Amino acid sequence: MLKQRPTGDKSWPVACSQTTLGEDGEELDLSGAHLSYGDFKDATFQATGAIRLNGAGLAGADLSGSTLTAVGGDATIDFTAANLANADLSGSALTADGGDATIDATIYFTEADLTNADLSGSALTAEGGYATIDFAKANLAYADLSGSTLTAEGTYDATIDLTEANLANADLSGSALTAVGGESGDATIDFAKANLANADLSGSTLTATAKGAYDDADIVFDGANLIKADLSGSKLTATAKGYKAGANIDFGDSSSILGTDLSGSTLTATAEGYDADATIDFDGANLANADLSGSNLTATAEGLGAEADIVFDGATLANTDLSGSMLTATAEGYYADATIGFDGANLANADLGGSNIRVP
Repeated sequence: MLKQRPTGDKSWPVACSQTTLGEDGEELDLSGAHLSYGDFKDATFQATGAIRLNGAGLAGADLSGSTLTAVGGDATIDFTAANLANADLSGSALTADGGDATIDATIYFTEADLTNADLSGSALTAEGGYATIDFAKANLAYADLSGSTLTAEGTYDATIDLTEANLANADLSGSALTAVGGESGDATIDFAKANLANADLSGSTLTATAKGAYDDADIVFDGANLIKADLSGSKLTATAKGYKAGANIDFGDSSSILGTDLSGSTLTATAEGYDADATIDFDGANLANADLSGSNLTATAEGLGAEADIVFDGATLANTDLSGSMLTATAEGYYADATIGFDGANLANADLGGSNIRVP
């Protein structure tokens, strides 16, 4: 019935508040449906396998307090290319649960329009074999994700993907993004090439944890636009334990961090195992006029041949405030190595007063 509603037909109101949509044992397919300004407040969407809202028109819809749960089968909640501009998803709970270690779980907002959408206090959870929350290329300009939680936990890879997303002026303050990989999988939180200009991530927590051999825990801002973004008081933690495991926090290469506020932030990369590697990377980044005062950057590696690095090589740190900051790189084990590098960096007028840069 809902899929029969014509586009833009306000004479056909959608009143589904506190109702249940979907049948046990079946998929729920509302793909392409015209549901703009619909009332789904406190509604329950349920499906075995997939909830499909890809391409749906949900502009201005009220999904506050709603619950969307896809269990088993394909374990997919799909908002790919949906129009959610000005939609209210505050306090909503989206859960994709494979129900089995081998079944993938995915929440898709790929290329969705979430301009001015309210996701404050929402909880997005993907648990399965490969667990993914995907906002790649989504438009989240001016969206409110404050206090939201995004959790991907996989038997294999766990990924929160915001690559090339538009998060300009978005509010992610107090949000928690957590990716936990299994014994044979990577954990990734990826903002590569995202637009985070003027975004608020103050007090946010980003945590990537990898548990197995050859696995990596990565928090990536490579190539992102962070001009005047606020990451003050944020906590970024990458932890990897296993043979040749890697823990990486990456702001390197072409990232623009001009005027970004990282004051009081804590960046921690920890790797344990043979030939393990822990890296905090600002290589080539533009940090001109950025504020890192009181920040704490710690790279720790333990194991035979382990390596811990904090890298500012080739970075622009002109007029950057590093006062009171603490940079520590520690490596323990035979042939282990720790470095903090500023090779070729531009430190013109940078303030390092009271900072502590140490390689114990």
